[in-house]
Parts: sequence; C-alpha cells; structure tokens
Amino acid sequence: MDEKEIRKSLIKRREELSAFAVQSASKKVENTLFNLQGFLDYDSYFVYKSFRGEMDTNRIIKRLKSAGKRVLFPLIQGNEMLAVESKTDEFMQDKFGVEIPKDYEVFVGMPSVVITPLVACDKNLNRMGFGRGYYDRFFAKAPCLKIGLCHDFQVLDTLSPKEWDIPLDIIVTEKRVLK
Repeated sequence: MDEKEIRKSLIKRREELSAFAVQSASKKVENTLFNLQGFLDYDSYFVYKSFRGEMDTNRIIKRLKSAGKRVLFPLIQGNEMLAVESKTDEFMQDKFGVEIPKDYEVFVGMPSVVITPLVACDKNLNRMGFGRGYYDRFFAKAPCLKIGLCHDFQVLDTLSPKEWDIPLDIIVTEKRVLK
C-alpha cells in the first residue's frame, strides 16, 4: 500500500473503534505514559486535543495540570504550528475539526515535551501524520522530547520516511512502549 492508502485504511479503522475501546486503550496509554521514568521531570508539555478515535488526551491534560505543569496546545497559522497556552477551559474547533483554545497566549520558546498524534508509525519510531508536515516543521525548530500516542494496530513494521520527516523518541500504545 502507498502512503495515501495506509493513511485512509488506518484512519477508517481508528474511527470505527467503539467509545469503550478508545477509552480502555487510552487509560492504559495514560498510565504507561505517567509511569515512564522521568516523564514528569519537565516543565512544559505540548498536547493535542484528541478526535476521530485518537487516544483520548483529556485525562493526560488534567493530570499534567494537577501536577502543576504548563500545558500547551497546537494552533495552526498558515503553514506553521504554534504552541499556545489556553487562558480558559473553553475550546472551539478549527478548520480541521481539531479543538483549539478560544482565548490563548502564544508560548515563546519550545515546549520540553511534545505529545503528538499520528496516523501510523513504525518500529524505528518514524511517524506518519495527516501529511501536512506541521509537526515535522515544529520539531525542526528546537529539540524536545517527542512522544507519539497510538493504538497498537497503528504500529507498522516499516514506513518510508521522507528526508524532512523527524522520528519520535518514544511511542506509547496500549500494549507496549517503543524507544
């Protein structure tokens, strides 16, 4: 299968998951993530708001905030993705259907940890997103710990990364951790 077919197939499979299956897998991923040695040693965490069958990040966001961590969210402006801090708990959908803060402040600098969504990944920590390159351009700006969250069926043996694709540092699924 080519990239377009892989993307279409895995998104469809993810969207067909029951709410129970997503929540069950998400709880396992959340617990694994918070049990990773050193995970809470950082000050700022950039976290996407999940949708369309992705691992639910709402509990992760709440736990990070409860631990006193600065939580940032992605905001697309043109071809760039910015890290923003929400001033309230109110969110709205952007043109892609992603929840973004209604009222925010742009974060100056680079978050310490970026928790990233993905459509597919491989055992070599390569990531396939929606194909627009926002996260790769963001990762190229400065070093950060890059963690991908996904369902285990999204982990493929191998992908064919492009020269601009930046691999992740860690991938967490409901069944395993890849480093």
